Amino acid sequence: MSILYELIHPNLFLFNAFSHLFLAFLFGYANREYIAKMIKNPSHLIEKTGTLAFILGHTFISLAQFTLSYRDTSLSEFIKYVGMTAHSLLLIYVLANLRSGKVFHFSTFMFVLGQIGMIYFYLNHRKPNKIIFENNKYQLKNRNLFIYTFVIL
Repeated sequence: MSILYELIHPNLFLFNAFSHLFLAFLFGYANREYIAKMIKNPSHLIEKTGTLAFILGHTFISLAQFTLSYRDTSLSEFIKYVGMTAHSLLLIYVLANLRSGKVFHFSTFMFVLGQIGMIYFYLNHRKPNKIIFENNKYQLKNRNLFIYTFVIL
């Protein structure tokens, strides 16, 4: 079993799934005018790529978290790819915002670092005890990186 299934109650995954889905819904509702423009005129799609990436990213995170609640190790590959895709979409959201002229603040840097950490997490969530770095004083395991990522987020 992985760290997820040993330590985290399935209801927490369901709560995460609901939270991310609710966030996607609220963000979509707040940007409904842009979404209507995209539907009516697909040329606006490129202009508002970030909005769409944010909504899809959180919807996919919701799907990954909901699937994790089943605690079924046979779904690990599905969870891995959906989670990695979701957090990659959130990186696209940041890039689209930067492209549109928004300033790159420290909070944006932490958000990007967190997304990269979550991509790594979904890629390696079944190997929490894998040693990444080791010297005669310290061992860095995936488990440590997962915790650091969660703290950043």
